[in-house]
Amino acid sequence: MSIHVHTPEWPSLYDPLIEFHNFEHHGPIQANGRYIYAANDVFRFTFYWAVIFHAPFFIAAGALAFVNIVYPAHRDVHAAPVKAPLSPLIPLTPLLSARSPDPLLSAPRAPRAPREERPRNVHRSRLTFALLTLLVFVCACVGTALVESAVVGYLLVALCRAARFNISTWVPAIWALIITSSSMLGAFPLVIDRI
Repeated sequence: MSIHVHTPEWPSLYDPLIEFHNFEHHGPIQANGRYIYAANDVFRFTFYWAVIFHAPFFIAAGALAFVNIVYPAHRDVHAAPVKAPLSPLIPLTPLLSARSPDPLLSAPRAPRAPREERPRNVHRSRLTFALLTLLVFVCACVGTALVESAVVGYLLVALCRAARFNISTWVPAIWALIITSSSMLGAFPLVIDRI
């Protein structure tokens, strides 16, 4: 049986039950199945699926940051200022003395007159900063998917070639879902610490 190598179009998903139903007397390649053989194609398929699965999480986080930057929480200007608690004296702290020859231990200087503060980033609006933040989240989504799919895609090719398996078009999709799930698990310790 000759294998003709043809890269299917992305996503080229098919009914996966043909791989598991009546396979005892059939060859490793099913008639209606679609398979990938080139390493770059496996990486490409894995990358596309990883971007699709990562995008909702990164865009949701970026949209939340966008909204928080554009519409910041307003402070209550009529609220009483919070006084800082008095800190106890720390043992072995040198006392300040006006007669000390050491300049580090001399009496504190008189406070300077407050300077007039200029508004920062006069030419940049909150909307610009919020859009840059959203762009950073989108770039992080693509970068994360790129690195993870490169590692997983090329490892899949190496393992399947060593075992002489054919790579179905479902394999990159499933592994992209696995790497997205494992990436999102990294957020849970931070959430649990806040509880």
